[in-house]
Amino acid sequence: MSKVENPNQKRFQINPIEVLIASALGVVFVHSLYQLLYETPSGPTSTALVAMKAKPTSEGRSIASSITSPTLLNLELDCSKSIESVTQATKARIQGELCGIKPSLEGGKLNSASVTNTSNQFVATVFAQNDSTHFSTDYVPLMPGQNKIHVEFSYSGGIKTYSQDLIITKN
Repeated sequence: MSKVENPNQKRFQINPIEVLIASALGVVFVHSLYQLLYETPSGPTSTALVAMKAKPTSEGRSIASSITSPTLLNLELDCSKSIESVTQATKARIQGELCGIKPSLEGGKLNSASVTNTSNQFVATVFAQNDSTHFSTDYVPLMPGQNKIHVEFSYSGGIKTYSQDLIITKN
């Protein structure tokens, strides 16, 4: 016996929950499209944005740092004489020629270089190239009062060590 299908019976049935979900998505889409095209955006506004207190176009400019009170000192090392300096700077960088040898003439190479502030025991980093005749340090912090900076270079090839003391007085 074969079943005969009823021609009045629908082949596909519509699920009411699916219709409800599809309708809701359609309404949200149409509403978003309408908001995008015709209305100003309404939603949460940022409370972090406030009006500027300064008027950059009408107020004058002021210098961020003052030249009268420098915080950094660049000191050039002179091998032939002792150096004494008075400053208000909080840090000093020492640079100059390697003392005690002329590498091109005597053939010695720099083994080590040290720059130490004996007042606060700060050991500076010395930047020197073996084939160069100049050096530079990072910034050495200065203590209030007199700072004794000890500079020492040692060379290879039996050449004696060169040392020099600098005095920097911080006001």
